[in-house]
Amino acid sequence: MSNRSILILREKKITFNGDSFVYPLFTNRKLLQEYGINVSFVKNLNDNLSDCDVLIISSNVASENGWWVENKKDEMFSFLDRMEKGVDNVIWADLRDGTGTTFFEILPHVDRYFKGFLLKDRLLYRRKFYGSRYFTDYYHKHFQVSDDNPGEPHLNHIPEESELRKVVLSWNNSFNNFSYIGNIIRKVNKHINIFPHQIFNSMKDPQKGRSVFYNCRIGTNYRRNTISFPRKKIAELLRDKVSTNRVNKYKYYRELNNSRVVISPFGWGEACYRDYEAFNAGATLIKPNCSHMETWPDYYVNNQTYLPFKWDFSDFKSLIDSLPDKYSDLISIAVSAQKRYKYFLFSDSGKAEFCERFNMLTSFTE
Repeated sequence: MSNRSILILREKKITFNGDSFVYPLFTNRKLLQEYGINVSFVKNLNDNLSDCDVLIISSNVASENGWWVENKKDEMFSFLDRMEKGVDNVIWADLRDGTGTTFFEILPHVDRYFKGFLLKDRLLYRRKFYGSRYFTDYYHKHFQVSDDNPGEPHLNHIPEESELRKVVLSWNNSFNNFSYIGNIIRKVNKHINIFPHQIFNSMKDPQKGRSVFYNCRIGTNYRRNTISFPRKKIAELLRDKVSTNRVNKYKYYRELNNSRVVISPFGWGEACYRDYEAFNAGATLIKPNCSHMETWPDYYVNNQTYLPFKWDFSDFKSLIDSLPDKYSDLISIAVSAQKRYKYFLFSDSGKAEFCERFNMLTSFTE
């Protein structure tokens, strides 16, 4: 087995998705060495970035350096072309939490493009989507919802079909601590990095008694109508069932840990932190149908790890009304989802599966 040196260029100011991206790499560094892979991390563009076999660049680096401003794109492309000449293989890691808002203008300048959520039908990326997302395009076309500003053009670039072959499914943003303790640790780590890349198992037993049946604490005020519309619609349909107003973090997590079902609409992307928070709390996830989406690990298996409803809400009320009579089924789904979540976060087999995947994703043949 040949050794491979992999350098991760990440953002200086750590974001939640950025942290989730590096977490499995950081915690599995020793195991990755058994595959002949040595992983290291840098945050400075001036570091010797060409001293590696594979360079992975976080998409947050572009945002942090303002590269998507029209008059700075050439600076970004020039940087990428220099890296291409100095490094055997350059990979762009798209850290967005959904299938849309892509950075496909990058494709001619890199060897591979990582994304944690992808449309199953890759050729759909040859179409423009209103609001740069598959689901916002749906609400625009089917409900005539419009935005004052439907998004930056660079998030809706149509790639050449040949370039789409560079786009591969990496891993999603589920690798983090989605508990109240995790929320506190993130705040502390902003000032003193006491627990870097550690996840404590604070998951709640799905079979324990619950004092709250429905949970849906969501924000509805977004600058994009195509994002806020489905959330407002869900809040309206739940008006007689439960309050959807937001509460402070302590009350939010306390209530979440005592909830039987958690309704989690799409946000800026299809995946929401609330999805993973539901798994952590041992609650059953209710969510718009995600069968258009491919992700890894896959926590969106219809009627096995979550309960789906249609994007037009035509079955939403009947689904919600039927849930109290399906209590045992709800527990079964919650158990299945949490079991899968624990597997990838904590088990040796799950960690080995990640390492095998990373080895495959960063292997290049002549």
